[in-house]
Amino acid sequence: MKNYLNFKKITFGIIFVFILVFLLRPYLGNEFDDKDLNIDNIMGHVETLSSSIFQGRLAGSQGNEKALDYVKDHFESLGIEGGGVDDSYFQPFSVLMSQIDQTPIFHMIDELGQVTKSFEMYEDYSIALSPNGGGIDFLGEYIVLGPDFLRVDPSVIKGKIVIIERNRITSDIVSYIVDAGGKGVLSNPYSIAFTRQIRIEETKYLDISGKAGEGILVGYITTDLYRYLEKSSDPEMRIKINVDYPIVETKNFFAKIDGKSKENDIMIISANIDGLGMGVSNHYFPGASNSASGLSIMMEVARIMKNQDTLPYKTIIFAGWNGQKQQLSGSEFYINNSVYSLDKTTIIHLDAIGNVSPEGLTILSDPVNGRFISEKIVKLADDSGLHLNHRISNGGLLTQFSDKFVPGIMFLDSEKRLDSYEDRYLNVDKKSLEHGSLALLNYIKRDLYKDVKIDYLKPYEKMILWLLLLGAVITMIVAKGYAKKPYAKLAGKSLENLYFSRPLLLIRKFYTNIVPYIFAIFMLVVFANIDTDLNAKMINGNLESNSSLWLIFKRSFLYIRGMLDLSAFENDSLGEIIKVIYHASKLSVLLVFSALMLSTTIGIFRGMVEAYRSKKSKLGSLATLVFFSIPEVLIVLLVLYLYIIFVNAFPNLKNILPLNDFILPLFTLSIIPTIYVSRMTLIAIEEEMSKDYVKNEKAKGFSRKKIIFVELLPAVVFKIVDVMPTIVTMLFSNMIIVEYLFNYQGILYYLIYLYNRQDVTRFVPLALTLGLIYIVFTKGFQFLAKAINPLKRREVS
Repeated sequence: MKNYLNFKKITFGIIFVFILVFLLRPYLGNEFDDKDLNIDNIMGHVETLSSSIFQGRLAGSQGNEKALDYVKDHFESLGIEGGGVDDSYFQPFSVLMSQIDQTPIFHMIDELGQVTKSFEMYEDYSIALSPNGGGIDFLGEYIVLGPDFLRVDPSVIKGKIVIIERNRITSDIVSYIVDAGGKGVLSNPYSIAFTRQIRIEETKYLDISGKAGEGILVGYITTDLYRYLEKSSDPEMRIKINVDYPIVETKNFFAKIDGKSKENDIMIISANIDGLGMGVSNHYFPGASNSASGLSIMMEVARIMKNQDTLPYKTIIFAGWNGQKQQLSGSEFYINNSVYSLDKTTIIHLDAIGNVSPEGLTILSDPVNGRFISEKIVKLADDSGLHLNHRISNGGLLTQFSDKFVPGIMFLDSEKRLDSYEDRYLNVDKKSLEHGSLALLNYIKRDLYKDVKIDYLKPYEKMILWLLLLGAVITMIVAKGYAKKPYAKLAGKSLENLYFSRPLLLIRKFYTNIVPYIFAIFMLVVFANIDTDLNAKMINGNLESNSSLWLIFKRSFLYIRGMLDLSAFENDSLGEIIKVIYHASKLSVLLVFSALMLSTTIGIFRGMVEAYRSKKSKLGSLATLVFFSIPEVLIVLLVLYLYIIFVNAFPNLKNILPLNDFILPLFTLSIIPTIYVSRMTLIAIEEEMSKDYVKNEKAKGFSRKKIIFVELLPAVVFKIVDVMPTIVTMLFSNMIIVEYLFNYQGILYYLIYLYNRQDVTRFVPLALTLGLIYIVFTKGFQFLAKAINPLKRREVS
């Protein structure tokens, strides 16, 4: 009785603490107001940064310097301090720049040496600096070879510009042209229709990665230009393009909001500042979506964070990378000369956002640690009605940081190349910008500020929780006071009278007999709402998870609200749930009941036989103990193995007998309970054999066989009925393995199936049904034990 009371006290205490923490948590933690987002501010920044004032923001250019000043002025106006070198806003560095001629020549020349047609760079063609691409000053023949140029005699390539059809020009292709003596290669990406829309012939591409050895002209042409060259009778072309590689001075940008964490954890929120600069004929590359959009979102997020009344838990660094068009030089320089400890850093990079695409907003993550953050962001976004895609990235900025064990993610609307004249402010989608901003703020709110206030409960639901807490407090005060000073008075009445008053008695019964079941149901719902892909890992000294505890509890409360609102269930849905419960319950009850009958009958008989033979041998008892120690999984696997041998030996019997459907699950489930019942029978008989009435029966000449199999049978039955709740518990725990491995479609089979599918709607009612069946079995046997045993009836009375 004392243990029972202690259990109730512990349960009551857990529930009390849980409700207290749940209600007070919003008042103890941070609060983050994400309603301050102004999408027009973001669009304004995009419009300004992509305007002619900044001339495409090429790193090292005057336009880029103006962009750096624009960003610095914004953060200064917000009162956010510099986070760069010596507490400034910058980190200077040098970068090898690729500068392409702004007055190129591409003419077609007839037999008389006259220009018949001219083509415009970034409209009809573009050049690539990688692999081994470079400038050229050429007047000579060209040859159109199509997709099968590798099959032609290399001698026809020598001294000519080669026109081919290839989606991508690789280093192998360039090497082949160089070895054959060709002066350049221009490709029409013929397979565009079967891939993402990549207009590479209209883009400016500055990447020189992998560049080595002799350089030739490498470029892409439009389909129209390719078709023209196929049909053209002009024997020669004139191409003149200068490419320089100066070293220029530029800067990364940094601003800082200090966090309250004592662990010096750093969260970098970054974007690219630089663009592609000027094109030809006084055109410039606006770079609105790529990458003024990410920079603009970062600036608006900084404004929102600065306006908060509380601080984030991590120190936030707002970073603007420069020289990113030159092999990600800015971020690479920072990694090699980090201002903040990399082993405490996490990075969120905002790239090309605001571009409408079929896949929508995508979150890329590094394959090691960043996926924990990205998966959490996706789940939080889904809760807010924001759909995000998640993919693993194996290159670019994320790989740079991942190689240094820095977890990173990237917001990206599309991987479609946007480095063209058309990446203008007017083509940026406002909704996409808002989508990305809200998804980022959602994560900042819940994870960086740890704002977990209960903003999803209705007023009457909060009132119920407060009343539960108030009732618990009153009950505890009266109970503690009565235990120490029963005659002390409170509100004019003695604590003893208050303690035994009907209202307090009803409240205590409610908390000790009803609230634990309510709490158990709630925790069951919480368990059902835990993500099946839940994972956790120590990152930067902190335990990081891909799930949000706040989100799990929110889904749990909303489910309970829906469960109590029967009108929320459609007739078809409710009927389907009832159908699943009925079918699964029937099979599980049949299996449990049959296993109980089988194991009880065989176990009692075997225990009596063993007791009868106990004077002759102890091997049976030892074998029982050894077999009882074998894990249930191994027993099931052994039975499955024997089943496979059986069906291979007798294939016809497999179709006649429902072995796998019922007999094998029944047999397997009954093994351990049978051994247990046998053991308890033996113990019961050995206890009874030493009693006086058995000695009297022996004196009367009763045989040992009659005493064990007849006279002691009632005592054995009483003992087995007493331990039936334990046997039932054993059966239900073993049934998880049996139903799952034998594909027996009972309750536990469906519970595993529904949990893996996150089908909370069916999982919870089925789990409650399982609990009800378990209670009926255990309470039923407890009642039966009292009904058939005279001694227990007297104890009750």
